[in-house]
Amino acid sequence: MEKFNNIGRKLSWLAPIILRLGLAVVFIFFAIHKLTPATAGQGAAEIEQLIGISRELSLPLNFYLGILEALIALSLITGIQVRLAGFLAGGMITTIFVAYVNFKGFKLTPDIYRDVGLAAAGFAIFLLGNDRPTPRGR
Repeated sequence: MEKFNNIGRKLSWLAPIILRLGLAVVFIFFAIHKLTPATAGQGAAEIEQLIGISRELSLPLNFYLGILEALIALSLITGIQVRLAGFLAGGMITTIFVAYVNFKGFKLTPDIYRDVGLAAAGFAIFLLGNDRPTPRGR
């Protein structure tokens, strides 16, 4: 067990990078879902249901949210404006979660409750920032 702990301590500097890249992958898939013509209508319909706006408003909103999600993913991958991207990511996911719970109530739906962990990751990235971590002792 001590060997395992030593490895963890030596590689702990990688934690913010892994967190950023993991959340970036999620946001890439969010963006693809919203920006791909085959699924853009589904995303717009979900927005329409969750916040109660017309299809004419939900289609452009879906598109712009997809662009924002792609920019967040790009920021997390490149390490540019990481705190802002983390805050936006956490805020977006929290907003979606609150809208979903407001619309459907508290139901046992694993897909939406996973968003709590994703929002926490976004806010953790906001708090950690991008301090350009380097290996300790080198």
